[in-house]
Amino acid sequence: MDARQVDNTGIDFHPLVETVNTDEYGASDLPRAFVHWSMRLVLADQELGSTTLKEQTLIGGKGDCGVDGWFLEDDQDPPMLHLYQGKYGEGSLVESDIEELWNAPLNLLNPGREKNEEAASLARQLIEWIKNNISIQMHYASTCPLAPSAKARVHLLEQQKDISLGIEGQNVRFPVEFHFWDSDKLTETYRERLRGGMEPPQKYHLDFVASARAPKYVQVELPGGTTRTILFLCKAIEIARIFAGPPKRWELFRENPRGPLQRYHPQIWATLNDPAKRAKFHTLNNGLSIVCEHYEIDYGGTGVTVEGLRIVNGCQTTVTLGRALDQHILDEQTLITVRLTETTDPDYRKDISEANNTQKQVSSAQLASLEDELRNYQNLFQALRPEPYYFEIQTGAWDYMLNRDEKKRYGNRHIEKETLAQANLSFMGEPSEAMEYRRFIFRRTTGSSGDSRGSFDKIFGAKHSAEELLLPWLILKKVEAALQRAEANPGNALTNPEFTRYSLLHRTWLVAELLQLYSIRRFSTPKLDQRKARMLCEHTDRWFDDLYTLADEAVFEAMESIKARMGEEFEARRIFRASHHTLERVDVFPNKVFKEKLQRLLSTKERRGEDVFRGLNEVFLTGA
Repeated sequence: MDARQVDNTGIDFHPLVETVNTDEYGASDLPRAFVHWSMRLVLADQELGSTTLKEQTLIGGKGDCGVDGWFLEDDQDPPMLHLYQGKYGEGSLVESDIEELWNAPLNLLNPGREKNEEAASLARQLIEWIKNNISIQMHYASTCPLAPSAKARVHLLEQQKDISLGIEGQNVRFPVEFHFWDSDKLTETYRERLRGGMEPPQKYHLDFVASARAPKYVQVELPGGTTRTILFLCKAIEIARIFAGPPKRWELFRENPRGPLQRYHPQIWATLNDPAKRAKFHTLNNGLSIVCEHYEIDYGGTGVTVEGLRIVNGCQTTVTLGRALDQHILDEQTLITVRLTETTDPDYRKDISEANNTQKQVSSAQLASLEDELRNYQNLFQALRPEPYYFEIQTGAWDYMLNRDEKKRYGNRHIEKETLAQANLSFMGEPSEAMEYRRFIFRRTTGSSGDSRGSFDKIFGAKHSAEELLLPWLILKKVEAALQRAEANPGNALTNPEFTRYSLLHRTWLVAELLQLYSIRRFSTPKLDQRKARMLCEHTDRWFDDLYTLADEAVFEAMESIKARMGEEFEARRIFRASHHTLERVDVFPNKVFKEKLQRLLSTKERRGEDVFRGLNEVFLTGA
């Protein structure tokens, strides 16, 4: 029995898939839940929250052109499109199953191929992306064994480096990678993530590499001797061996914005795979930035012993070096530059991490995990009573850093930062911005790098209470559950897939509109302070259904009205994503239509003597 088999004893991801199925799909779509869970695992460094994953896996089913899920990684150059296929269950995969994913780009671009709404939308975007030199990664995840012919085909496709497609009469060739994830590989990846951050600090030794013409190292101390930094060259294989374990030491990245969510980097891999470039690796790579609790230079200055080592920049380089070690292409002559800083000051360590992670590939959401505001809210959510919540500010922490006993304290009260941010931005009246500008939502609007599309300051910088941030999240989760019930029980006139699939954030917003209207009538102010928010959080079951019923009807009537005006140009996804813009061709401002329909329906119900706010009156007038 090899080391992998020993390490994987007792590790089983199937209950996690079943949990996703229960929590996100009303226990009605296990295959999609598997795609959802495995995409999150495979693309962990993209920090895909549950709301995003539910949207990105809508494509699966009849007319999907061989794609069960997709995600565009557009914050790197060139952009990378991930196409995903998943098969969950028993039976063998045959060669045609594998070909289904490999031919997906061709199928999407084939005008004669049947396409569902999601596939048609993806096909239109794919044409533009290919013109912009996109690269593609294909991921096939399955719990089913491969038939011999399928196994041979997978082996061949994993060697492919590019693919050719016909676009507007021309053949365009672009980079491609094909990855197959069987049960063993999924289990091993999940096990490695579980170990991330759980290992205690250890001591590691690195040898200096020097020549007769250059010093072995350069050391600088800050005044007072509280902080010192040493810069040196070492063998890259030493770094690779530290990370590679076994087990892989994901805890080395704990103070990096991405935390344990790292993967190898294609460009760095290409450099290491080229013998000529590998020999000059230390001049072609930015090197590693490391913080530690203490380092000690050996007697004679031959190397350094490091205690509490944390890599804050260069994590993808480290993972790629580990892959090169596994593939036996890393030699003793490959060098890397290391900048090592000794400090126990948490603020200074955070400053080093943030300053060294400003490259485009690190998202604003990842950098936000270092911000004091989010760490403060994490503490506030943990302090909530009678039930604390775990606010996950560093993606991967809940799954891979908290142990079972720590999770027991929270039960299922786990909040993803992206979902919390989108819920609150929707609550503030910006649901389509929360969809369209998802990757900007954690950017600040102030400062030298301020971005007008950012929402961090208004959500997390306004000194809201934990209850005020929790309320929109609870509403969003209630809306999610209502949409799941609607999908499971089609037939209601309001259950139109076009109007429900992308309307989660708009429904959250419309419920918030009703809450604020009630607050103005009842308290002469639209603000829901900490006391009011706490009461609403504690008693959502008493008031939510009445408000949601009205919001549900408003969405249906608004979309019917917009669809009638737009005719063949109507596409629900675009309406919800851009409802803060005016649709110039038909002179429609969707958000205005939503509010008008909501107000008209409320007025109608009140004229008929229906009390939409009955539950809210019970909460506030009786003190719950």
